[in-house]
Amino acid sequence: NPTKLVSVFLDACFSGSARDGMLASGRGLTIRPKEEKISNNMIVFTAVSGDETAHPYKDKNHGLFTYFLLKKLQESKGNTTLGELQEYITLNVLKKSVVLHKKQNPTTKANLALQGKWKTWTLK
Repeated sequence: NPTKLVSVFLDACFSGSARDGMLASGRGLTIRPKEEKISNNMIVFTAVSGDETAHPYKDKNHGLFTYFLLKKLQESKGNTTLGELQEYITLNVLKKSVVLHKKQNPTTKANLALQGKWKTWTLK
């Protein structure tokens, strides 16, 4: 029985730096991830774009991305579409990162064959 949908949520940065700056200060290079094709039934939500850093939300003991992901799932009791979840996470992470004087732009990637259909799918 093949899986209908695989949702992946990654709160990690690929810049080669850590949230607290320890790795960034100790390394002289930036790691750029290799772009891979997304399989037909997979949606990948990531905390950052390109070589950005995933920042902490220290008051909440989570990364910004994870905090807003969990908040939306809790508020909606999981009854939300992937499109609504994407919009909520992106808007709130962008807003909070500006307040913190940081830059963090979450991304969502899906196979092109899905043509946006995934936005109406739910986690339940």
